[in-house]
Amino acid sequence: MKKQSIFGAIIFLAFSHAVDAKLAKAEITFTQPSDAPASELALWYRTPATQWEPQALPMGNGHIGGMVFGGVDQEQINLNEKSLWSGGPGASRDYTGGNRPDRTEYLTQIRALLAEQKYEEAARLMPQLMGTRDGFGAYLTFGDLYLDFMGRSHVVKIQASNQQDNEPKELAFDGRSNSKWFTGSTEGPHWIQAKMDSPAVVNGYSLTSANDMADRDPKNWTLKGSNDGRTWNTLDSRSDEDFPTRHMSRSFRFDNNRPYQHYRLDMENHAGIGLQLSEIKFETLGQNSEVQGYRRELDLAEGVTRVSYALDGVSYTREYFVSYPDNVLVMKLAAHPAGNLSFDLRLGSAHPNAETTIADGRLTFRGALTNNEMAFESQTQVVAEGGTITEDAKSLSIDQADSVVLITAIGTDYVNEYPHYKGAHPHQAVRQRVDAASALSYDQLKARHLADYQRLFNRVTLDLNATPSALPTDEALQAYDGNDPALETLYFQFGRYLLISSSRPGTLPANLQGIWNNVMNPPWSADYHTNINVQMNYWPAEVTNLSECHLPLIEYVDSLRPRGRISAKNFYGAGGWTTHHENNIFGHTGPSTSGAFYAPEAGAWLCQHVYEHYLYTQDRNYLRKVAYPIMKEAAEFWLDYLVVDGEDGKLVSSPSYSPENGGFSVGASIHQQIAWDLLTNTIEACDTLHVDADFRKTLIATKNKLDPGLRIGKWGQLQEWKPDQDSPNDKHRHVSHLFALHPGRQISPLTTPVLTEAAKVSLTARGDGGTGWSKAWKVNFWARLHDGNHSHLMLKEQLIHSTLPNLLDTHPPFQIDGNFGATSGMTEMLLQSHMNVLHLLPALPDAWPSGGIDGLCARGAFQVDITWNDGKLTGATILSKAGQMCHVRYGELTRSFATETGGIYELDAQLNLR
Repeated sequence: MKKQSIFGAIIFLAFSHAVDAKLAKAEITFTQPSDAPASELALWYRTPATQWEPQALPMGNGHIGGMVFGGVDQEQINLNEKSLWSGGPGASRDYTGGNRPDRTEYLTQIRALLAEQKYEEAARLMPQLMGTRDGFGAYLTFGDLYLDFMGRSHVVKIQASNQQDNEPKELAFDGRSNSKWFTGSTEGPHWIQAKMDSPAVVNGYSLTSANDMADRDPKNWTLKGSNDGRTWNTLDSRSDEDFPTRHMSRSFRFDNNRPYQHYRLDMENHAGIGLQLSEIKFETLGQNSEVQGYRRELDLAEGVTRVSYALDGVSYTREYFVSYPDNVLVMKLAAHPAGNLSFDLRLGSAHPNAETTIADGRLTFRGALTNNEMAFESQTQVVAEGGTITEDAKSLSIDQADSVVLITAIGTDYVNEYPHYKGAHPHQAVRQRVDAASALSYDQLKARHLADYQRLFNRVTLDLNATPSALPTDEALQAYDGNDPALETLYFQFGRYLLISSSRPGTLPANLQGIWNNVMNPPWSADYHTNINVQMNYWPAEVTNLSECHLPLIEYVDSLRPRGRISAKNFYGAGGWTTHHENNIFGHTGPSTSGAFYAPEAGAWLCQHVYEHYLYTQDRNYLRKVAYPIMKEAAEFWLDYLVVDGEDGKLVSSPSYSPENGGFSVGASIHQQIAWDLLTNTIEACDTLHVDADFRKTLIATKNKLDPGLRIGKWGQLQEWKPDQDSPNDKHRHVSHLFALHPGRQISPLTTPVLTEAAKVSLTARGDGGTGWSKAWKVNFWARLHDGNHSHLMLKEQLIHSTLPNLLDTHPPFQIDGNFGATSGMTEMLLQSHMNVLHLLPALPDAWPSGGIDGLCARGAFQVDITWNDGKLTGATILSKAGQMCHVRYGELTRSFATETGGIYELDAQLNLR
């Protein structure tokens, strides 16, 4: 039998918590560099990924997420299921979604202090308006599928001196640095030992420190080997060792040529009681191997990830995709010549309350979260052509196969239904999905995936007359200097790919990391931040012709209303509904407990997306049944929340706060601008639907009295606060007071040139730095200012300084909003429609002198194709989907004409109808 690899042995665990327990020391060299893939829209690389965040490649269908590493000795696919969250009612019997009992007495006191300009006293009282994070929870990783392609040894039993129930001994071998074995509050001696299914030669090992208290790290230890578990031979001893940082791995080597079936570590910690270790990895020495023509790629045109290479005269290929029609992750592996595909399949996870079972070629992993008892389950079916499949307790071994198809489904018992958020156990649904997909051939599954995916992706094409790069994506990014339209085109379409992959109808919306997360404690809980971030996720949805992908956000906003009414009443004594800036999947609408907790404008900002979906589709049935009820109730909150400013008689938000730049005041610009936006949109909806005439009059009267949040300060800036206190040296990443420019519509060079200049002064003072998402917002800002070159400069900054080798945005760390924001900004350079006119090429940069884009969408339900040459428009084609009056602008040229539903209208460079 000729197996894929002649690397050293990998030692891993054959139980439910097993993940990667290897540290192979065979040297893998990559020769005969591969050519670029056939697809011009592909991210591609000449080596496997070794790190999750900057290198692994994302795939998903809105429900299931996967990150592909593409290893030669071992494949790792990090798995996610978007509803796998800790927290919620299951975690706290008294879960309130962040709401506290009546806080209105404190609101009254704070407003009085602010009216007297006693800002410090008001700030000291503001914590009384904080909510609670009890049961907030976090988005959790599911686990990892591992395919081990080299010689395999299995740990069949682990013993230890002691363990804490929620940090058991198995976690020392699960391959994850975010979990650990902890002996608990016990005195030594401390020891842990592993029994293999067969003797293995160990020549080295590594230990990884855990997350807290360095005193618990091992200081002195001895590694021993045995073949009967009773008589031990010392292999290596260490003393006075130290782990200076948390999650630090240190490797140790020693001479040994004898195989043992049992390995044991006797250890002493530094001080106190209790010992902890994140990871133990045993090493074996193996023969060096040469891999030829390796290529790892993500083909955006097909939504398919691939790995290919040759080893020892055998060619290996893998294809991966996550199907939305069948709601399964599909992977096909093949070897040529046939009969050379051998590997072990297992699933590793940091969830302790779970078990793995194997039956009939299917690996099932099921359990419940310890935090809230949320049930979860995955099933992976192995369909092999040729060869044999051998099952043991926790893994499957495939030997000498021609090809193998793996089909994985994942589910939880979560449903987005207030107040319990709990449905049926996922077992039946997961089993049915795997059964149904397994009944189809691989070609059928792939065809169904392509038909669904390309129906969305192929709607928009961007052509910047670029020559495809011969460099792998990571090298092209490293070489990027602002003059690589091919990379920029790839980046644009990658943003659309990420939205298709992380937000589909029937799923939760894309969170701070889309759908991808590899840890149990992700940054900012990988939640829904609604003071810019989740909104930015959806800026490209409508304009890049992915309107369906917008629906999960809209449905999510609707689901916040029941508990949002409690937030409005308890904190503000108001009707209607609202939410604040940190949200989970269990209707958390109360203020958070962070420094930026105060954000009652978040609900109104979300309503902009609810209304935008109508503007782009002109679906009046949607407006009547879905959008208007949400908007009306949000407006009711603001009618009650706004108060009269005694200084000028205007209606203002009090207290108010400019995210995340502070401080607490009256009438911060972003509050006022968002209130204006909501009132304006709701009035328009009333007019369109011919409903609620009296309510409409109230909205108009309120808007007329509203401070619009547009004020020019002493150095010519658009003020961030009502008092003229902006500093020209402020470089804060948030530029919230420019909401009126983008995504709002109060400021435009077409209608408000003076305010436009003030916005430009503010933006210039803020500078071109910032986090990834901040730079993405500035791409949009400068496009709205009709400065294409500065907009492109911000795109350049985004790619050079805030983009990882796998093209994911980094805050740092990874946050997906920057990807979506940059894609949106690129469209704003080419088409704008927020001022009720189809503005063609409003901010075309010099870096894109010639090109074309097809399939962009505009408000009024228009679809637009545009071509240009030498920096000038050459023509446009407009499809009218709703028969609306069409107003078009290019430079100083304008054209208006009536349309019919389904009509196609071609314009020349002078906007004449052809």
